[in-house]
Amino acid sequence: MWNSVDWFLHHDNAPVHTALSVQQFLANNNMTVTNHPPYSPDLAPCDIFLFLRMKRRMNGKHFADVCEVKKKTLKVLKNISNEEF
Repeated sequence: MWNSVDWFLHHDNAPVHTALSVQQFLANNNMTVTNHPPYSPDLAPCDIFLFLRMKRRMNGKHFADVCEVKKKTLKVLKNISNEEF
């Protein structure tokens, strides 16, 4: 896929994605970037609803390994009611 020019990179507007070094890398490698409108519920509702909720419940926690992160993530997801979705 890397050698193909038939794909687009779509990332959010996080500072690590919009840093000058990242922009230069993408330009130097002729990568097509699709802009991500800030706070666009049409693009990805999870960006607005789900990830914010996850961040609030997991913020400041430290995990021993990836397995522990997965367990906590599933626990948080299961505690969100159908009505909230």
